[in-house]
Amino acid sequence: MIFDPSSGYWTNADGSWFIKNEFNPTCPIYISVTEKSWTAVYLQKTHTLTWPANLDPDIRKVLESVLRNRMRRMAPSALEKYRQIIESMDRLRLSGRCLRMNDLLDGQTVRSLWDALHSDLRPHLRGILPDIIASRDPHVAQAMLLLMRGWKAKRSLKWKRAVLEWDARHGSMTSAELEVLRAHLSPPAAESLYGHFSRLIVRLTLATLRRPSQIISIQADGLRRISTAIGTTVDLRVPKGKGQVGAKAPWLPIPVDLANDIEIYRARPEIRNASVSGHVLLPLAIGASENTRRSNIVKQVIAPNGTQATAAARSWVKRLHIVSPRTNELMHINLRRLRHTGATHLAMQGYPLDLIQDVLEHADGRSTHYYIDAVAVEFLPVFEKADRNLGGRFSMLRDAWFKGRVIDRKDAPNRPILVPDVSAPAAVGACGKGDTCSVHPLFSCYSCAHFLAFRDANHQKVLDFAESEYARWRAVEPSNSRSKAIKDFDRIAAGVRDVIDLIGSGDPETDG
Repeated sequence: MIFDPSSGYWTNADGSWFIKNEFNPTCPIYISVTEKSWTAVYLQKTHTLTWPANLDPDIRKVLESVLRNRMRRMAPSALEKYRQIIESMDRLRLSGRCLRMNDLLDGQTVRSLWDALHSDLRPHLRGILPDIIASRDPHVAQAMLLLMRGWKAKRSLKWKRAVLEWDARHGSMTSAELEVLRAHLSPPAAESLYGHFSRLIVRLTLATLRRPSQIISIQADGLRRISTAIGTTVDLRVPKGKGQVGAKAPWLPIPVDLANDIEIYRARPEIRNASVSGHVLLPLAIGASENTRRSNIVKQVIAPNGTQATAAARSWVKRLHIVSPRTNELMHINLRRLRHTGATHLAMQGYPLDLIQDVLEHADGRSTHYYIDAVAVEFLPVFEKADRNLGGRFSMLRDAWFKGRVIDRKDAPNRPILVPDVSAPAAVGACGKGDTCSVHPLFSCYSCAHFLAFRDANHQKVLDFAESEYARWRAVEPSNSRSKAIKDFDRIAAGVRDVIDLIGSGDPETDG
């Protein structure tokens, strides 16, 4: 590529023109420029600005100059925004004629154009219009800028309202919904190639709380293991997003079992043998069946874009028929909602605003504040307990936490589960799993499908033990945070309460 100062474009050996886009300085993108359109591929998606044939030549000439400069530093996806603005200019009619350059010097005409635009496009118009007008009259451009600053774009705040109101489809998922979803995240015995990709996208979003554009951009060498004398840790290098694109990507810790899951996916023959696997961490196999009973006929393995990743997550939920215990309908999933959910649950655990803002990589803490406001951290324990008396709108804990069965002691296999209280150990159930179990012999049982809770056991003793451990850990924690260990005690207590409720209600479903 050679820069041509006379045109302001870059050219290649064929004489084609390009704009060098350095939105991400470490990985510049060349925007193809032709007479009819400007085109760029960004985050595995093609973005195009098509020039209307009837657009006033003077307006187009100035627009090309203004946008050539802006598209050197704007995200390539902005081409779509500018395309819509230019199409609105082309559609605007003044006394039956097309818009002309001089018309843009008139405030009333500009206001008509402003009103015709979607609210999301108005800030972009406010950004370019003064530059366009300045080519004719800098003084009018300054006056127009001041005028437009007083106009409210009224950009959509739907996601913020959804979070604040705990919207059933677009707001954060409740504790119970999240538990139901997590129950499907462990690797199953058999899984299709597409299903494996879909499940990993959901797991990675929940583990990192990063945007879809960041997750699909993780490079093939973005996973590392560090072994020390006390064990192995795993980190994931996730690129920065939005205005921080190009900044140094941090290493984020992820669970070891998630790293194993990723490596198993990358070792699958269709993925391992694809050239794109040398570039991105999670390639997507196009044409692979979602049904494990069918063969994986792969047409192509590509680097996915954000739309494809979100579609995969939704398809996965639909195929497994994951039902929300809150709505009793198919769980509504998109990757943005998972990010909202993770952020809200950080607030629920008592993490401070600046920490949540750092995790979400928000430039402005005002956006982060919506998650704090949504849960009112100080009152959350009361909120969760009161929920059962409010029709179970938010928790529905019976279906979300305890997944085993309540049985009579005489019907149990000889694999007892004991309360680890040295002063007075007691059997509260048995393990119905046929082989060795590597998890904690008590704390993981009340949410395990293999747990057989004894009908006549003192489950309150387990609850008392969990709560005493909770108090011990809480005493050594910082005043405004809660560790994963403490969060786990909350989950244990919820499962134990479910068992107590089931036995106390005489529910027939408790019978073995």
